[in-house]
Amino acid sequence: MIKVNSQDVEVDFIVYGQDTFCAIEIKNTTKIHAKMLNGLLAFKKDYHEAQICCLYRGNERIKIKGVLCLPVEEFLIGLRPQNPIRF
Repeated sequence: MIKVNSQDVEVDFIVYGQDTFCAIEIKNTTKIHAKMLNGLLAFKKDYHEAQICCLYRGNERIKIKGVLCLPVEEFLIGLRPQNPIRF
């Protein structure tokens, strides 16, 4: 958990490397609501170059307030050690 600025919001993971800079929020739910994305949106406001994504237990790839929300299974299946994380 990373606190964003002095705001009372956080993101779960920051992945940073030569070819990757992203913030990831993970939700243990099958439904995503806009207020669940406040930490990611605050992070993006401070770090425009970062990709942001929310992983959840649902079945569909959706965008809420410009945030890509992916089923965690889809994300994990797509991970490849030699490739940077891309959403």
